[in-house]
Amino acid sequence: MQLNGNGRIVADKNSDAQAVTGTRDWIKHTIELPLSEEVLSIGFGCKMTGNAKAWFDDFEVRIDGVVLE
Repeated sequence: MQLNGNGRIVADKNSDAQAVTGTRDWIKHTIELPLSEEVLSIGFGCKMTGNAKAWFDDFEVRIDGVVLE
């Protein structure tokens, strides 16, 4: 996830420490970053290596515990 400000990255974080390999049951993954008034946009994605598929279910973006719709 990346928090972007006026022409710069305010904060970023990845979930490399939670990397999934092989076939797995569903696992909840979360990334949290502090939000400030400097943030103008939020970017997020899925980084994959090799030949693989990713499935997402109940994907949510929350700010201060409130789900964005």
